[in-house]
Amino acid sequence: MLNRRVIESNGLIPAIVAGGFLLLALPSHWPYFFYVLMRLAVCAIALYLAHNAFTGSRKMWVWLFGAIAVLFNPLIPIRMHRSDWSALDMIAASIFALWLMVSLFRDRKRTRV
Repeated sequence: MLNRRVIESNGLIPAIVAGGFLLLALPSHWPYFFYVLMRLAVCAIALYLAHNAFTGSRKMWVWLFGAIAVLFNPLIPIRMHRSDWSALDMIAASIFALWLMVSLFRDRKRTRV
């Protein structure tokens, strides 16, 4: 069972929020405000997780979350067709899901030792 410190220190809840936003954006046509809010949330969470990965010396995750933050930044938006964004949303959601699985596995392994 995961305790509160493990959940908060790894950024599991923010990763779930970002993945949820990205998956919500896939099948539907939302108002423009939703996409702006999604960009802001995903960018901020990706920066937060990149910082966590940097302090934990996990360079691959720093690069992945840094790329997601640049791609979804709300200040200088990247313009693409909706179908292209759908593919990128799915890839980014998969990266957040992979982060969750790796973090949970790593913590479970630590608690057993």
